[in-house]
Amino acid sequence: TVVSSDSASWQSTTTPTKPMTHDKIYYFLPYWDNKPCMHIRSVWPDYRRRMYNSNIIAKIAEKLENIGIAARNLRALVTKSSFKERYKTAQTYLTKLKFLTENLPGKKGTGPSGWAIPAKLQIYLWLGMLKHKKNFINGIPKGYEISQEIRNVERPRALPPSIIHYVEKHILIYGVADEIKREPPPIVIEIFDQDKVGKSEFIGRTLAKPTVKLRDESYAKPRFPPSLEWFTISRGTDHAGELLATFELLELPSEVDGGSLPSLPHHKDIPMYHETDPRDIGPILPVPRGIRPTLARYRIEVLFWGLRDLKRIHLLTVDKPRVDIECSGHILYSSIIQNSKKNPNFSTPVKFLDLDLPEQELYRPPLTIRAVDCRSFGRYTLVGTHMINSIHKYMYIPMTKREREAEERKKSLNQLKALECNIGSNQISPTNLSAVISDREKSPLLPKDISISIGYGTQEATKKMKTEMNKKRKHSLEEDVDDEEDSKDWWTKYFASVERMIDESKEAKKVLNQNGNLQVYADDDNNPHSGNSSDKSPGQGEHKKRFGFKTAATASRFAARISPKSVRKRSKYKPVLCKIYPTELEDRPEFDEFKEWLHTFELYRGKKTGEDSEDESRVVGYFKGAIKVYKWPLPKDVEDKTIMGFDPQFGFFQGLPSNDPIRVLVRVYIVKANDLHPMDLNGKADPYIVLQLGSKRISDKDNYISKQLNPVFGKCFEIEATFPQDSLLTVQIYDWDLVGSDDMVGETKIDLENRFYSRHRASCGLPEKYEEQGYNAWRDAMKPTQILAKLCKDAKVESPIYADGQVKVGRQIFSVMCEDVDFYKSREAEEHMALAVLHRWHEFPKIGSALVPEHVETRPLYNPDKPGIEQGKLEMWVDMFPMDMPLPGPTLDISPRKPKSYELRVIIWNTDDVVLEDDAFFTGEKMWLKGQEDCQCTDIHYRSLTGEGNFNWRFIYPFDYMVAEQKIVISRKESLFSWDETE
Repeated sequence: TVVSSDSASWQSTTTPTKPMTHDKIYYFLPYWDNKPCMHIRSVWPDYRRRMYNSNIIAKIAEKLENIGIAARNLRALVTKSSFKERYKTAQTYLTKLKFLTENLPGKKGTGPSGWAIPAKLQIYLWLGMLKHKKNFINGIPKGYEISQEIRNVERPRALPPSIIHYVEKHILIYGVADEIKREPPPIVIEIFDQDKVGKSEFIGRTLAKPTVKLRDESYAKPRFPPSLEWFTISRGTDHAGELLATFELLELPSEVDGGSLPSLPHHKDIPMYHETDPRDIGPILPVPRGIRPTLARYRIEVLFWGLRDLKRIHLLTVDKPRVDIECSGHILYSSIIQNSKKNPNFSTPVKFLDLDLPEQELYRPPLTIRAVDCRSFGRYTLVGTHMINSIHKYMYIPMTKREREAEERKKSLNQLKALECNIGSNQISPTNLSAVISDREKSPLLPKDISISIGYGTQEATKKMKTEMNKKRKHSLEEDVDDEEDSKDWWTKYFASVERMIDESKEAKKVLNQNGNLQVYADDDNNPHSGNSSDKSPGQGEHKKRFGFKTAATASRFAARISPKSVRKRSKYKPVLCKIYPTELEDRPEFDEFKEWLHTFELYRGKKTGEDSEDESRVVGYFKGAIKVYKWPLPKDVEDKTIMGFDPQFGFFQGLPSNDPIRVLVRVYIVKANDLHPMDLNGKADPYIVLQLGSKRISDKDNYISKQLNPVFGKCFEIEATFPQDSLLTVQIYDWDLVGSDDMVGETKIDLENRFYSRHRASCGLPEKYEEQGYNAWRDAMKPTQILAKLCKDAKVESPIYADGQVKVGRQIFSVMCEDVDFYKSREAEEHMALAVLHRWHEFPKIGSALVPEHVETRPLYNPDKPGIEQGKLEMWVDMFPMDMPLPGPTLDISPRKPKSYELRVIIWNTDDVVLEDDAFFTGEKMWLKGQEDCQCTDIHYRSLTGEGNFNWRFIYPFDYMVAEQKIVISRKESLFSWDETE
């Protein structure tokens, strides 16, 4: 462009060029190696020295003047009364400035790119006098071609070159060397998806900082060569992947000093697409040896269990799917499912693949799970993929015998240090130190002789009494107990269990001790899994609490309360409890989400958009299986066992159950719902239950509960299912509406297959006590002795041996304590002892695991239209029984307690000394009694002068009464327009 100072006209000296783009977001001018050169020539007076001095003085004066004016204005404006108003005004300005900052034309925060630069101009500007024009070429980066214009640059009237053509490619960075090394310029890496057909598509971008090597530095360790790093690739605000790379910025050696750059390996041959410009692609070299991670031999063992809920692909169903596991260029193929409708499980479940992987955990490549559909004529259609970015949680590091012994020595040293610290703080006497150490060293991981104290629960065996008086006393006692037992049901156990859960939560919130450990004090009487309670000394703990008696009556009441007969009577009929979990059963840490050997991987299809609703629609199915990655071969002295207790040298997935289809009887118990989201205009809801399992759907619409946000359902539903087709149970709560369709309040989903095959035995919870009758009757199809025998058989341990008060399982002996001598002779003694051992099954080394107890779990309800917002909670549990075994007994009755009809009869016989307030005494006094709701009146006694009346009248009040809660239930309509009654 040429500019004249007189006419001030502008004229471009470069030819127009059409911009190009790769992603329709960024456009650039394809200058490539030909850099355009422009010039502006004008005539100015030489006032440089005067302008320089005057500018300095003017700026100083202006600054001082502004400071004085600002100080006077602030003192006049900002007072105590106006300070808050000025502060609000400043906050308003701050908000506007932030808004302008975020919405400037130079910054763009939305869209697929995330941030954008409207225009980026890289120029070299030279401003000088015409007589110095020959020096403008000195600052231009070297590597250009010497043209005729550059040769004649010393001539005063010669025009500068219009184009500077570069032959060599390099980068010129301006700045101080230390600053460049400390803050190197960022590198923008953009990644595109290029197909053989169609245009390239933008995937994402990332920023990286290079490692700078100056000219005088040596290319040696520890800084060089730099190590690889992971850079996060972003597409807008979404995560688009990770890039493993490293970048070097090397200063070129000077021609005077000499030197050379580090040598590079020979380049590779790369494929070229038809639309790729060769000028955009440089040579691709292999990773140098110093940067390349070291490799080791690994084995990837995969359990191909099955595929679930596959959607249609290209309007066709997926009939013959296959799963491929890809890692570091190696692919492991599963067997083909011949008919996914009949059996969506794989016929050959376990396969493995040997490959080389980096020893450094940071550099290990991701793992891709890909499901394809094998269609006719040899065509393969992609169904969905799942990416595992980090295989760390699937890695297995075996523990050898030597490592275990070293760990035990380290643990014993830590215990000795802790004991020495306790001695220093006077927490333990030195005389008892040797005894404590010897006891700890001699005690094994699980003692061979374990004592368990058990009780009877709600049942008691009868004894023959010696005297007639004792018989009568016992008879009267049993009558009282029978009346109490009649009012007991499953809800008695539920409410008592809720009280225990509240007490446990209070104990868990106690203050942390000095070491930072949580102190939880457990009561051995309430803990069904406590060990030997008989080895405590009689006087132990008596100093913890002292009792003071002010009167003799208080002392007598206390003596009656702690008397043996009173204790026996109170503990004799103590209800059996169950576990009330405030969360889902999968969230309990002892059960590991029931994914100890079977995981679920979501299969996605299509592009990620960042919106939750659209990303959920990308899920086209689920792959069930497991992955183990470990070094191969394993050490010979491995002491670890697999999940099922086998030697890992022969594979990790040994002893797993068969994945053939199996018919199962499913019982779903719905107790109640809490804090449901209101669905009606009156702030209430009319909830009812809907179950879905596979193609079966059960709706309990006829039994909806009117106007309740905390409904008590007390329902049991039975469904016959076939695993693996019917594996996902969906429990939905709907709101009943008189007009229009019913709205869904929320739903929860349970994977029944994972629970059924879990080694935690989540098919049916274990009660605390074994009983054959009553509200705590054993509801499992297998008795405790059969369950214990099956667990021993699966773990390849000898069958349990029962003796008088002892159970021998393998090398362990359990001693069962009971006060009643006749207990060991009863036919249920073995069941009680086996159940006590099952409750401690998790203490067995290598083969043990925590078994699911009898429980009620609390599951949150969610609505797909309101993702992430909880709509209430549902208390429930699920029992599952295989149909190829003897079926269990009848379902457990958990129906809500119904009130019984009673009559209250009140007889009014006579009245005396009634205050007469009527002036016309000869008319007599009217007398009647009124109830709270049902108003009833007596007849009128006329002409009473003394306040005496003879009635002989009877009131009859019928009402509904709940004995256990001791409450009267009143059902009525809330208003005239109510459809039904509400309690």
